[in-house]
Amino acid sequence: MIKIALILLMGIGWVGKAWASSSEQNFDVLIDTVYKRWEENAEYEELRERLWEYYHTPLMLNQATIEELKRLCILTDDQLSQFFKHIEQNGPLISIYELQTIPGFDVDTIQLLLPFVQVDAMGATSYNPSLQHNKLIPKNSYSLVRHESTLEPKTGYQYNRRQHKVPYMGTPGKLITRLLIKYPNGWELGLATRKGAGEALAWDPATHRYGLAVWRFHGLYQNRNRTKKILLGDYTVGYGQGVVLNAGFSMDKSSETIKVIRTNNLGTKPHASMTTAAFRGVATTWIRRPLECTVYYSNLNLDGKVEQHIPSGSRYVRGVSRQGYYRTRNEIDKKGQVNEQVIGSTLVYKGPNRDRELGINLLYSHYSLPIHPNTKRTNPLRFRGQHHANGSLFYRYLWHNLHFFGESALSKRGGKAAIVGVVASLSKHVDVTLLGRYYSQNFHSPYGKSFRENSSGNSNEQGIYLGASASPLRHLYLNAYYDYFHFPWCFGKPRDGHSWLFKTAYQFTKTSLIYFQCKNTAKPRRIAKIKKVATGNKQNYKLRWQCMWNKTISLKSEVQCSRYQQLGVSTWGYAAAQDITYKIRKLRLRGHIVWFNVKNANNKLYFYEPNMLHTGFNFLACQGRGMRYCLLACYKPHAALRLELKYALTHYQDKDKIGSGYETIKSNTKNEVKAQAIFKF
Repeated sequence: MIKIALILLMGIGWVGKAWASSSEQNFDVLIDTVYKRWEENAEYEELRERLWEYYHTPLMLNQATIEELKRLCILTDDQLSQFFKHIEQNGPLISIYELQTIPGFDVDTIQLLLPFVQVDAMGATSYNPSLQHNKLIPKNSYSLVRHESTLEPKTGYQYNRRQHKVPYMGTPGKLITRLLIKYPNGWELGLATRKGAGEALAWDPATHRYGLAVWRFHGLYQNRNRTKKILLGDYTVGYGQGVVLNAGFSMDKSSETIKVIRTNNLGTKPHASMTTAAFRGVATTWIRRPLECTVYYSNLNLDGKVEQHIPSGSRYVRGVSRQGYYRTRNEIDKKGQVNEQVIGSTLVYKGPNRDRELGINLLYSHYSLPIHPNTKRTNPLRFRGQHHANGSLFYRYLWHNLHFFGESALSKRGGKAAIVGVVASLSKHVDVTLLGRYYSQNFHSPYGKSFRENSSGNSNEQGIYLGASASPLRHLYLNAYYDYFHFPWCFGKPRDGHSWLFKTAYQFTKTSLIYFQCKNTAKPRRIAKIKKVATGNKQNYKLRWQCMWNKTISLKSEVQCSRYQQLGVSTWGYAAAQDITYKIRKLRLRGHIVWFNVKNANNKLYFYEPNMLHTGFNFLACQGRGMRYCLLACYKPHAALRLELKYALTHYQDKDKIGSGYETIKSNTKNEVKAQAIFKF
């Protein structure tokens, strides 16, 4: 009774107001708030899909697992530990207001968490025939149709006199469809298709084209006795720190200096992305506490250009691709030419108090054709051959305010990789982290994505990262990091580099924020004209201000500039953006205007541009001199129907053509139109 009385008294305060306010927020506002915690390098589509699911079907906190709470990408590892420790010591939550009593749960975190979670009503777990019947009714299911097109004609759609044909074999429009059916009893079915711009509708099994060029499908059954999950179709697998396998929400360095090193790998999950392929086959996970075992098999056709070694007559490929478009005859000829078979298993031990984890990854890959990459300008120890194997040992241990984690791995030819890190909560206002990484030149990890500077993969890199996050005053937030990295193989010398970042943010009110960020990166870059490697130093400055003017209008302003120095020469780039959102009843309009003056490619600046629901994250890369206008309209005539229309215009003042190759537009303007309809059932 004392516990209930205390919670009710707290509920009279600010959390009650926060709950009322948060429950009325639009999903797009919420996703932007979470995005600001992760910044530019986040896998935005993955995050958006997760939060969309929980926004419409809130997570029941008393039944939630640590994996489900991790999927929100809101709580830190320390907060997750404190949450489950609180439930173990005090029993199930009886009210949402009880979150205030958990150590480490600050005001901002609770406000952000509230729209996606819910506390079960007392007695809700008792048997109820109507509840059993509801398990057979689809929940949080939807169908989607999206069409995209560029209005200006591109070179690829025009007659080529040298080839005596039109290079692109299809129409300019891009079409994407998706169907997802989810049942509360654990069943899930998904189907997604893509017809890309320039791709033709064709039925040709020889080139692996069956109507539309790309198909994704999956069937999922989960949470049945000791069978945690059975997956058929397209899926991804992720365990550990992403050195060998990564299927979760992860990113590279950003202004979130502590969360950046955390990898939310959650085992197997469906894969519906239209831009990349993952695994295709079957995966299953069993639980016999404290052990969890996952076994998977994949049989997938990848893209590659088949070449022939004339003396021996043997066939091979330079490399394989998991993403691509099939517009020209050459692109179609590469489609599905290399068969990849993968078999793997993961065994994980999880401590009873969720404070420790120890696991092992093992996987083996076989390719139907040998891979012989051209290493004239790349790492000479890149993977080559037909067989590949990886193994890794990963761990996680939480002791008081220290969170230790790491993963060590080996590849078939003796390549080694390791990540070792610790996050320390020095106080409720200060967190620090230290992470070391080592990826040898001959380490190969085609399915992994761990913390790194190198964009080409988990190889040929060593480094150490130090980050800190502090809140010395209420509503004032400071973030900083320093990262040193070394590339054992490079075009020449130097081979070392470093980067650092400092960000300060002040939250005036719940809807008003201003922050300033400075980032510096110095790394070796090759100068093609003189065939020489020299250190290039890039400095980025960003100032952002945003607020909600009233209940219907919100504003966001941003100014960026960059300076690039190499061999004593400096270049500058400038850009400014204004974002305005207007909402009235069932209609929401969002306008975005960017002015940019960026003459050098090394000064390229990036702005987040509003995009449709269930689409990839859209970052506008600004280079040249011009303006970008964007308008996104969302109309919801019914709770189950969502209609979206986006129009964007880019106008350059220093160009008479846009793009390159077959994507060239012989004009200084580019008009883009997207339309989408989502029906939820």
